[in-house]
Amino acid sequence: MMTLTPLTNIASVSITNRELQTKPELQLLLYCVRTSIDEATAKSIKGLLLEQDIDWTYLLKTARRQKVLPLLYHSLKNTCPDLVPQNILKQLRDYFQHLVVHNTFLIQKLLNLLTLLEKHGISAIPFKGPTLAVSVYGNLGLRQFGDLDILVDHHDIPRVKELLLSQGYQLQKDLGWEYHFVDKKSRVCIDLHEGIVPDLFCLPLDFEYLRSHLQPLSVAGKTVSTISPEQMLLILCVQLGKDCCHWSVRLAQLCDVAQLLRTHPQLDWRRVLAEAQKLGCERMLLLDLCLVRDLLGVTLPQIVLNKLQAQPVSQSLAIQVRSQLFRDLEQPPKLSEAKGFWVFFLSYNHRFYFSMRERLHDRVMYCLHWLKNSLFVTVMPNEADWALLSLPRVLAFLYYPIHIIRLLIKHGIQPIFRTHHEPHSL
Repeated sequence: MMTLTPLTNIASVSITNRELQTKPELQLLLYCVRTSIDEATAKSIKGLLLEQDIDWTYLLKTARRQKVLPLLYHSLKNTCPDLVPQNILKQLRDYFQHLVVHNTFLIQKLLNLLTLLEKHGISAIPFKGPTLAVSVYGNLGLRQFGDLDILVDHHDIPRVKELLLSQGYQLQKDLGWEYHFVDKKSRVCIDLHEGIVPDLFCLPLDFEYLRSHLQPLSVAGKTVSTISPEQMLLILCVQLGKDCCHWSVRLAQLCDVAQLLRTHPQLDWRRVLAEAQKLGCERMLLLDLCLVRDLLGVTLPQIVLNKLQAQPVSQSLAIQVRSQLFRDLEQPPKLSEAKGFWVFFLSYNHRFYFSMRERLHDRVMYCLHWLKNSLFVTVMPNEADWALLSLPRVLAFLYYPIHIIRLLIKHGIQPIFRTHHEPHSL
């Protein structure tokens, strides 16, 4: 059985980050980002508002950045609206009402898309976004989402692309495992997935795997197939783990996990842990459960606590994530200044990933994927090669060895591998 406990009961353990201890705005935010407020938490919220000089500009800015403004409004409105400045409450109310209208519009777009795919014999699984708002939060206005995520079988990707293009959507980004489409008129964004995470993560969370873990969900009067709570928990934790590697975690992601646990207190934990171990993402799962326990007051079952005790690495990783969760986004974390090939071993995101994966096989496959992609970027000819020598089309393949020779002449034996985010200006 899983329950939520007031943050005050765990403050001495969980709020280890100095910023969380010294900023009442962050403490207030952590109390408010839940759909139901018990008596003890309500008392803590009122105490902060009465005893502390809240910087409302900072609080709203942080809540917006962390994508939890609707939860902040919901808790303040239902707990102590008389203690909130009326202009602040009005701002939050206006935002909440706008969000409800926006989310309702997106739900209709999603249902229209699912109907279109169904007419063409294409099965699709909507996840996150509207389905999570309905199934977990029970209120369209309590969860922010901007994109519509759908998962289809990789064999159906070409047909779905054609259908989206025929409906006026434009392909903005092709990541190989995810395709980002945008309708310029309505500004609706659709993320078409053939996998939940990149191949780099070596996790088979694709349509074939998830189709056996579906259950019906009523969304705006239409029944759609959505992912079971146990599998949804794994997906949320894996995606959060991916974002941890790039310092892009938001408090809203932790709220999704906490709210899913609260909505499904009878979760089959043995099944969840067994599946996580089978997939090789047990440490990711424990990392995220540790975060929601420490920051959002979730009481975990004993079977999970035993796992956490046996894997202290997850708790160590959680401390790192907590220390960066509320950092100033205008000041990115200081990463390794190593250049070339050695950045792979020294950069934060790679080191964090290695610590987050418990199986050697997954770490090795990650290295191989990275090496393959880096080699592709390294040997790809560019404008400098074309300017150096003009070759007819039938001899264009010679630009590849020319590019490598030119790099060796320019850099000698220095490593020439580069990461994806480094500009390729050689």
